[in-house]
Amino acid sequence: MSIKVGFVGLGNIGKAMALRLPAAGLETTVFDIVPGPVQELSAAGAKAAGSPREVAAASEVVGVCVQTDAQVRTVVEGEDGLLAGASRRR
Repeated sequence: MSIKVGFVGLGNIGKAMALRLPAAGLETTVFDIVPGPVQELSAAGAKAAGSPREVAAASEVVGVCVQTDAQVRTVVEGEDGLLAGASRRR
């Protein structure tokens, strides 16, 4: 059984971390506000999402790699944030 993983924030550090996920055979969904890294991850086998909300809806586990506390709050609690797309799993 493979875990569905998501990743938000594909900057210098996040992209390097996220690239390892599809390479390890994990079903991976990614989002970043910059399209280039998302395209690179898509070419590596990840699915592109249009928002953190979409990442959460497609994932069981999500990694976040952003720069500031305010960005974390937006990614997690924003209108299209992770919490908006998360579902309760047992």
